Amino acid sequence: MINKEGEYFEGDWENDKANGFGIYLSKDGTKYEGYWKDEKQCGTGKEISKQGDIYQGEFNNGQKNGYGVFKWIDGNRYEGDFHNNEIDGKGFFFRSIFIFRINELFNLN
Repeated sequence: MINKEGEYFEGDWENDKANGFGIYLSKDGTKYEGYWKDEKQCGTGKEISKQGDIYQGEFNNGQKNGYGVFKWIDGNRYEGDFHNNEIDGKGFFFRSIFIFRINELFNLN
């Protein structure tokens, strides 16, 4: 279903609201796949921003709340607690390290 704002939703619908499992695509290209309660993300889900950042974890009342993993497009990653869409509490931050190695080209024949 596409609404008048150009947003797309496919999934469980109850009492004229998203309830249960569903996939949502916003006008700006953000995609959410997971559980809903009364039109808000609630339970486990995966959100991919239009830039390619990925959050996978717990949602409550439409926000990242609880344990989750956030992967930035540059390869950095945070695993831990979130509260009201913010990193909050205990967790681990992993910084990507790029190592380049130049090899000689050779014929495998």
